[in-house]
Amino acid sequence: MPRLALIVLCAATAVAEMPPLVPGFEQLRSADAAAGEVLLSELSCLACHRAESPLPPALEWKAGPLLGAAGDRLRAGWVRRFLENPAATRPGATMPNLLAGQTGEQRAELAENLTHFLLQLRAGAPEGTGPAGVAATGDELFHSVGCVACHGALPLPPLGEKYAAGQLAQFLLDPLEVRPAGRMPDLHLTAQEAADLAAYLSPDVAAPAVAFVVDAAKAQRGAQAFVALGCVACHGGGGGAAPALAALAPERGCLAESPPARAPRYALTPEQRTALRATLAARRAPEEPAAAVRRVLLQRNCFACHAREGLGGPAPEVAAHFTSRRDDLGDQGRLPPPLDGVGRKLQPAALADILRGRDAVRTYLRVRMPDFGPEFAEHLSALFIQADADAGEKPTLAKTNPNQVGRNEAGREMVGTRGFSCI
Repeated sequence: MPRLALIVLCAATAVAEMPPLVPGFEQLRSADAAAGEVLLSELSCLACHRAESPLPPALEWKAGPLLGAAGDRLRAGWVRRFLENPAATRPGATMPNLLAGQTGEQRAELAENLTHFLLQLRAGAPEGTGPAGVAATGDELFHSVGCVACHGALPLPPLGEKYAAGQLAQFLLDPLEVRPAGRMPDLHLTAQEAADLAAYLSPDVAAPAVAFVVDAAKAQRGAQAFVALGCVACHGGGGGAAPALAALAPERGCLAESPPARAPRYALTPEQRTALRATLAARRAPEEPAAAVRRVLLQRNCFACHAREGLGGPAPEVAAHFTSRRDDLGDQGRLPPPLDGVGRKLQPAALADILRGRDAVRTYLRVRMPDFGPEFAEHLSALFIQADADAGEKPTLAKTNPNQVGRNEAGREMVGTRGFSCI
């Protein structure tokens, strides 16, 4: 049985023990070091366990969302439930349960104090100031612009229970502002599109009869717990006081069959645990550019839309939603392009722009290339060029003979069904 189907089957009876769902790990479906490397970054292990790496932290591991305006964005009831048990509130969550080792009474008290601490963090964002959304339009957008590629495998909970009025639309307009790690990229939505998507994803939730009032004493205790529990490592840029990665014992701590009370509880599967242990044993070897490209693509779930070297591409149930504004190119005109050899095809500046969703060439695609942020775009474009370099190939300089420079639109007409039907 596929693991995703198994997760759905078990959800009703064992939600609290659901393993973290990492799409890049699911693409590989193995217990080797390469799969473990993806888990190492996507479970934010390196936030606490430092590793020697030339990469800046933002490119090495997935940081948690910025919490400086959590009190504007989030509803208190959802925050409290999520802190008590992340997997029960958000099945497949990659945030560990930091309160699992506490008694029920202690867990409830800590979650309450942390909720008051987080809900006091405000930037003064106004509620509900954007346009009204239309759920039916948001449904169409969700499936056509590409949201379904990731969230078909990462099902979304009722987001109206999480976000305050108007705040989901604000988040969708600029996800990188709250989640600079880029696992939720920017799809270049208009304010109306964001409102429509929010209306589809968050059916109306009645406002609480009594507004949440922050208790200063609880908020102070929550601030202390935020540091003591290690939350600040993921949500404050890393640098936890845990042992360095090279010093870890792979049978202990978070990777133990029964983690100690103070360790983060991930409810890892045996396969995930084995993969992480393999990574700890093999990570000292330098990473080749091709392997680095694959790891980065797995981290950002690029394989949900693109294929490269036989891995990835949209699943049939996802591809069915991708359509074209032109009907003469078949699948070539509606599906995201494969990434084989892309580092040899494009100039560095063009690659970086594409990775930020800019200067689209395939304007007939309805699915959108999102923006993963400037640091990521610069890093991956350089990796593509290194991995795909071929010393035997020499570039053709189009400007040396302007009369032989092709025209994009004429070329696509020729290869389509209205021309020579090359497709």
